[in-house]
Amino acid sequence: MYNERRNRLAFVFLTPALFVMTLCGVIPMAFVAYYSVHDTFAGNHFFWVGTKWFQQVLTSSSFWGTLLRSAAFSALTLLFQIPLGLYIALRLPLRGFLSSVYIVLIAIPLLTPFIVVGYLWKALTLPNTGLLFEIASWFHINYDMNNTVVVWITLLLMDMWHWTGLVVLLCFAGL
Repeated sequence: MYNERRNRLAFVFLTPALFVMTLCGVIPMAFVAYYSVHDTFAGNHFFWVGTKWFQQVLTSSSFWGTLLRSAAFSALTLLFQIPLGLYIALRLPLRGFLSSVYIVLIAIPLLTPFIVVGYLWKALTLPNTGLLFEIASWFHINYDMNNTVVVWITLLLMDMWHWTGLVVLLCFAGL
């Protein structure tokens, strides 16, 4: 009898939180559903378009090409980040002052805002002044940001610099 009354009391205390969480999830999703089938112009005049936009997107070759490139980029970054992060986590000392220092240094890119990461890597790839440009020219490599392969490699390096620390931290915590 005591446990049953306690369970009811717990549900009573939990109800306001469940109500707020439901509102925080349902109302925005309702707006998303509403806006996805309407077009709007100045003055918030909404016009019904139905599934016309969905049909346009799903039959667009540029959408499928973009989706394929995004999936390929995600697979490529994970292919490098997970083994590299696991390797680094296995090499870190498990205890001591040095372990804490390494963890803080590894976490710094994770704490860097996205916009700062973009500007930082933009500065690194500037022609004639960027560090990556200078390193490439030192090895007699043409670092042309108009080349698709160079851009993919740069984006891969940028993503690895920013997110490999997360894999390291997760693997290190598991160890």
